[in-house]
Amino acid sequence: SMAIPLDFLDVHDLIIKTIPRLRGWFFFDGEAAVTDNAMPPWVIVTITTTDRGESEQGDTALRQGILRLRVVGDTALSVNIACEKFRDVLDYATCGDVRIGRFLPDSDSGSYAGDLKNPQTNNVFHIRVLAWRFGWNAI
Repeated sequence: SMAIPLDFLDVHDLIIKTIPRLRGWFFFDGEAAVTDNAMPPWVIVTITTTDRGESEQGDTALRQGILRLRVVGDTALSVNIACEKFRDVLDYATCGDVRIGRFLPDSDSGSYAGDLKNPQTNNVFHIRVLAWRFGWNAI
């Protein structure tokens, strides 16, 4: 029997379910999901495709992508604790579908002070961006 092809939306939904939710942190699926009145601490997830491998028949079977978490919080410490939790769960993890490869750690910005200020404290929020590479078989 022919396997049903795995499209990007399926991949996206499977990965989103794999990412742990942290108590006290808002979780947004994409930059566009951030609501106007929301304030950190938050985690913004973006999942993008990077390139495609061609097979000899010319069909694109192997796809590659990046999972990126933008973690924004009140202090460098809180951001770093959250990021350690994400890395503990996601580094080299699978998302339960054999057609999707492991999440390979790709980049880590380290925590840095952002431009956005907390209006209640007047302190800047801290940011850290983690990224993982993954591949999946679209056929």
